[in-house]
Amino acid sequence: MIFLQKYKRPCRLKFVLPVFLLIIYLEVLNHAAFAQNYPFREYSVLDGLPQSQARGLYQDSRGFLWIMTRNGVSRFDGYEFRNYFRKDGLPTSTINQIFEDNKGYIWALSTKGLSKYNGYRFEHYPFEFPKQTESGSYISNSADTITILLKNNSTGYFRVLCFKDGKFFNHPKYGPVYDTLNTVINYYDVQGDYFLFIDTKFNAWKRMRDGTLYFLGEGLRDIIKTRKGPLLAGRNEFYEVSGNRLIPYMLSNTEREGRAASFATEKGYFIRYFDGYDLNIIRPPAYSSLFIDNESNLWLGSEVNLYKLLSTAFNYLGPEDGLPVNTWAMVEDKNGHIWFGTITGDLIEFDGEKLIPRNEHRKLFESRDIAFYKGSIRASDGKVYFSLNAGVLVWDGVSFKKIPGIPEKAQVCIIYEDPVDRSLFFGTGYGLYHLKNGKMDFFPEFAPGGYGLIEGILRDDSGKYWLSGENGIFAFDGKNSVPLLDSIMPSGYTYTLVKDSRGGIWITSDEGLFYK
Repeated sequence: MIFLQKYKRPCRLKFVLPVFLLIIYLEVLNHAAFAQNYPFREYSVLDGLPQSQARGLYQDSRGFLWIMTRNGVSRFDGYEFRNYFRKDGLPTSTINQIFEDNKGYIWALSTKGLSKYNGYRFEHYPFEFPKQTESGSYISNSADTITILLKNNSTGYFRVLCFKDGKFFNHPKYGPVYDTLNTVINYYDVQGDYFLFIDTKFNAWKRMRDGTLYFLGEGLRDIIKTRKGPLLAGRNEFYEVSGNRLIPYMLSNTEREGRAASFATEKGYFIRYFDGYDLNIIRPPAYSSLFIDNESNLWLGSEVNLYKLLSTAFNYLGPEDGLPVNTWAMVEDKNGHIWFGTITGDLIEFDGEKLIPRNEHRKLFESRDIAFYKGSIRASDGKVYFSLNAGVLVWDGVSFKKIPGIPEKAQVCIIYEDPVDRSLFFGTGYGLYHLKNGKMDFFPEFAPGGYGLIEGILRDDSGKYWLSGENGIFAFDGKNSVPLLDSIMPSGYTYTLVKDSRGGIWITSDEGLFYK
């Protein structure tokens, strides 16, 4: 799996042409090929979840994230999970909804009634006249009254149930209403005092208190709750309710509030995610619910685990995108394309949109199998030098060739360009090679049995070369070498050498990290 960084500008411009930008957004959204694989943090029972199926999520005003599973409820504080089961006062292991009332109390809604969290456990208030076929959803709370919408899945009737002072009662102004629409998603707007419904044919409807029904539009997939009211998500756009009609909603980076909605194409399901700054098209893991927390983080509940989107600054390429496994070599060419080489000899070019197999080099090695290793570079001449188990392969932007002077039997472990004279060093299993002004010099002492294989090379501010490898650190003047031995220098296997901006030398080794 390869992670690629997406660089964002530090300053973000306001949307001065919102209609134009909306057209651009819709154009992008209509092409799932632009979807990216972003890194997700996966939470499972090993991390403390009571059960792997995260059916729904809710964040309270204190910042706690509540996860509803098929074996109780879990509260997540960002570090650990606190789980609640039937022994903690829940009437059932399956909770349909978690919500917070206007006094800050947390409630759990299930088919068996309401349960109030007292800070330690839940106190249960059962429905007085439960109907086994009814399913409920919380819609509002005001003046100490919690309002619940119940649908009888057998008869198709809705009823509005209220709860106050530990008692349930039917809403005094809403009688039972037959669901002629066969709705699947419902929402109650407290400020406007109306219901929104989406039916099985993806039509959106608005129902007033007096029973008046308004058709809002078709092709609507979801109702998204925001701090400013509901948004209706279409296939590739958002809408807000204005009176008895829908108007397009412009995503603006001045609001700083996250949005997310799923959409489907012939290539599968994707998520449009607006993090308050940028719009991203995400190719998610399999999920059954999505949630945006107060910090605009995207969470996904699934039938196997819970996922949190870590960042949209990075996306990854994996086998599902066509990248072979065991990718070891990675280097950028002068055109900004990324090249990946595998230990099985495959070479892939990534042009920013797609992976392109590039195996023309194989005809240069017909007598043996090859493998790409770490250590490949793009030199100042614009050419790409690949380290192989069979010498060095060079890509000049037009064709491949083998570099002369290094035997095909030599496994190359590092390629280094001198930042001053632009000469090239090649550390191999047969010795050190130095290409300068068209001439290749060979130093066989840097091989197993002698000074050892070279893994790292750098030039310090005095012009001296530092060489790291299996037998410690060596000083090298271009012709002669001497071991660097002192009380703070590692004597065992050393790997990477890096010079910082102050001229200090950093060394990684089997003995730890060293600084000189």
